[in-house]
Amino acid sequence: MTMLKILVADSTIEFGSAAVEAFEGRYSVSVCHDGVAVLEAVRRERPDVLWLDLMLPGMDGFMILQAITMAGFHPKIIACTRYITDYVPDALISYGVCCLLRKPCSLS
Repeated sequence: MTMLKILVADSTIEFGSAAVEAFEGRYSVSVCHDGVAVLEAVRRERPDVLWLDLMLPGMDGFMILQAITMAGFHPKIIACTRYITDYVPDALISYGVCCLLRKPCSLS
């Protein structure tokens, strides 16, 4: 049986390390810390779940969502951000994001 693949996209090394520690063994986990690397990893790894920080250097979460949607990739997406305006939930729904968390958030 193949493991569920999770790609964690977060700008902080600490959060990425915590995600690996929390999910490793039960899931195949990879981590990226900037938007360009996230897009490349989605194309290469085709994750089942993308845990996406919306505020990434190089390419923000909305640009990533637009690019992966246009490329035909459809992982389940959990978005997280420190700043939630009225625009954010509506925009995320249009990209099929299934969950929005305010940072700091728990991996559980």
